[in-house]
Amino acid sequence: MKVAKVCERMANLRTNLSHHVTHTLMQYPALCLENLSIPGLAKTKLAKSRLDAAFGQVIEHWKHKSL
Repeated sequence: MKVAKVCERMANLRTNLSHHVTHTLMQYPALCLENLSIPGLAKTKLAKSRLDAAFGQVIEHWKHKSL
């Protein structure tokens, strides 16, 4: 039960951060994104830190807010 609470809290913090980042990015008149292969990045030495950054979630939030 404790592990589930910690995992839920981390997921909530990650979602909250991605909302804050995308809100800040929406203040710029133009924004360019590079098409990266997330599974390709997951195969490198820094896979855990890159996957924890939730690039995909940030991009999805940005797309949603930019409509």
